Formats: sequence, structure tokens, C-alpha cells
Amino acid sequence: MLSSTLFGLVVGSTLASAASVPKALSSNDVLYVRDGQPEVFEKNRLSGVIDSIGHRPANLSMPEPHFVNGTGSALEARNGAATILLPFDQTEFLDWDMPMTGVVQGPKTITLTYGRTIQNALTVSDSTTFTLIKNWLSTTLGFSATKTWSTTQTESDPFTIDEGKWGVVVINPRTIRNSGYVFQGDVGSEGKLSYYQADGRVSASYAGFSWVEGPVYVCQSKDYPIPYCEGNGLHY
Repeated sequence: MLSSTLFGLVVGSTLASAASVPKALSSNDVLYVRDGQPEVFEKNRLSGVIDSIGHRPANLSMPEPHFVNGTGSALEARNGAATILLPFDQTEFLDWDMPMTGVVQGPKTITLTYGRTIQNALTVSDSTTFTLIKNWLSTTLGFSATKTWSTTQTESDPFTIDEGKWGVVVINPRTIRNSGYVFQGDVGSEGKLSYYQADGRVSASYAGFSWVEGPVYVCQSKDYPIPYCEGNGLHY
């Protein structure tokens, strides 16, 4: 979660209150909405905000299900066939760039685009465990694997793309990740170990615009396609 210390620092320098959010946002502005409150700060503070919450972990290949010998583990005291979840600690980060507009060439002002979508995600290495994990996450954490947010309007504060630059408005969604392993087999003997990963977004809204929490800003470059401002990739 974004620390109160960091926001205290931002408030003392470049943060604008909800009452003073500008109607047109420059290429140097970042709009961050959390708890229904819009806050604007200069882009040179963005790296500190991302560092405070966390960067998305490097993309690793989904581990293949594999068989393990359960003897000698903490599970050996229990006998018989079982399915056991082995969750890791929950992690939180700001995800890589997700476009909220198309790419345009400046000078130009653009608004958020109708029909953009973002959703929660659940990935498993063994498809036979998908329903089990989905139901467990729903019951224990209130996580919906099918939750989707969609932009239903184009009315929003415009963002400015600078002259001589290509630009796109992006968001780095605040993401809460729950992951771990599922053990299936005879406890105290051999069994199959498979991996699951669930990424959940956090709802946020501003001036009737319902979306997800995270910094929204212009990612721009003299080059086309535009390199991601956060993460690895290109905006076309």
C-alpha cells in the first residue's frame, strides 16, 4: 500500500488537492486516485511512488506440475490422499503500463477512451486445479477471477501530448498477488505439486469515472513505437 510517509512528502511539495485538480493535465502530471480522492503530483515523484508500493516481479515461466516426495516434510504426520494448498505471502505492486488511449502524435490533447477493459487474472499450471483454486480464493479472500472493469465514457480531464512526441495515456494498476502451490497425493508419500497465481486489481473512481487504482499519466517518446514507461514492451 502507498505509505502515508511518502504521501506526506508529496503533499508538502507538488501534490494538488481534489479541489485544485487541473482540468487539463500536462505531460508532467500524474493523476493518482485512491479511496475516491484524486491527487496530482509531478512525474519526477512517480519512481518514488512505484518504489514505495513495489515493481511487478520479473516474468517467470509458469512452473510445470511435478511430482515430489512428501516424506521428511511438515506434512508427513498426516496420512492418506489429500489436496493441500501451500500459499506464499501476499505481495503488492504497480503493474506494467496498460494503455487507456490510443497512441497519438503531439501536440495534442486526448481523453480516456471508451471501451478499455482491465480484469483480475488467475493462472494455474495444472488446469485440473483451476476450479478448486478459484473457489478457495473467492471464499477466503473474496477474489473474483472474472471481475472486469470497463470504461463507459470518454469524458475525463484531457492529457497533453507534447510537440514532437508520440504519446499514450497509461495506468500502472495497483495489483495484489496471491500465489502458491497445490499438493495433490498421499501425504507422507509422493504427490503432484502445481503452481497458481492470482492478480487482483483495486477499484477506484473519480468524478463518475469508475476504474482501478493506480497512477495515470502520459507515457511519451520521440520514437515510435513508444517504449513502456514502467515495464518491458512497446506501445503501438
